[in-house]
Amino acid sequence: MIATLEGLTPIVERVTPWPKLLRRWYYGILGYYVTIGYREGLALSNSSESR
Repeated sequence: MIATLEGLTPIVERVTPWPKLLRRWYYGILGYYVTIGYREGLALSNSSESR
């Protein structure tokens, strides 16, 4: 997933004179998924350690 985000970043920077609202929406969703993925990763590592 991280590789996908890195691939998208140059495209985003090229289109950067976006309306600020759209950019905020994009980064908000990006941050949301990163946070959820991070939490699930922590939960998985914690559960595997406890076994």
